[in-house]
Amino acid sequence: MRKQIGIVGAGVAGLTCARRLQALGHDVVLFDKGRFVGGRVATREHEGMVFDHGAQYVRANSLHFEATLEAWKTAGVLQDYDKERWVGAPTMRALAEQMAQGQDVRLESTVASVSRGTITLEDGSTHSFDAVVVSAPIPQARKLLPNDSTLLSALSAETHAPCWALMLAFEERIPNAIEVSDHVVWAARESDKPQRGGGERWIVHATSEWSVEHVELTREEAAERLLEVLRDADPTFPTPTFVRAHRWRFARAMNPLGVDCVFDAKYLIGVCGDGFVGASIENAWLSGRAMAESVVEYLE
Repeated sequence: MRKQIGIVGAGVAGLTCARRLQALGHDVVLFDKGRFVGGRVATREHEGMVFDHGAQYVRANSLHFEATLEAWKTAGVLQDYDKERWVGAPTMRALAEQMAQGQDVRLESTVASVSRGTITLEDGSTHSFDAVVVSAPIPQARKLLPNDSTLLSALSAETHAPCWALMLAFEERIPNAIEVSDHVVWAARESDKPQRGGGERWIVHATSEWSVEHVELTREEAAERLLEVLRDADPTFPTPTFVRAHRWRFARAMNPLGVDCVFDAKYLIGVCGDGFVGASIENAWLSGRAMAESVVEYLE
């Protein structure tokens, strides 16, 4: 029997869950507070400059996900980066946009709570479904659940660490590559990726430890502090022509739960995402797919 399922979050896990549920013959509506689909599979644009400031690449370790990568390649939204890793084309967000095709996605829709068969938005509107899936980061998911949901104890042990991302542009190609360090876990030249156009642009991700210590800074303060880190590592570091910091408050699952997803049979609410098996696009995809199978099993 055809069912109606509401999904909170239009990141990789939510979109994967939705696509699988549709393939199984069900109707799905996704709600996301952002202006774009994708969650941390994100791209920031500024005056013609493009920065993939969230997830940096994708690779596959499972046959199921390898098939998805092949489909993305066929669709022209995935290209080789360095033989082992792949990137979205022309941006990382293109992967999520391809997954969202044909989906009923309602952006800029902030969810206030979920209960049995109901998603309530911050504007007070309610939307009824046969089951609800929450694919937001686990700390956010906990705040949406009913107070007596069995999922609250099941999700209590998981923690996420933040990540400060720094977007930089320069007048000319910088002479020294930005290296990882005690405070920098990732640095990549955006313009080296396929279909990214010209111009010297870099993405720098701070370590979890640095990001935790500085999590409450304003984005202007965080940008200046991270620039200081880069200057300390390289006194010749040039002055950028563009600087912007972005805080991913729930970027990295530090203690994944070790299961694909969880489901509350009383309230018919499931929770999935990369916090269950590890922070990667593949793990979010695997969790979302497992969630769809669980929802169908409980609704039969």
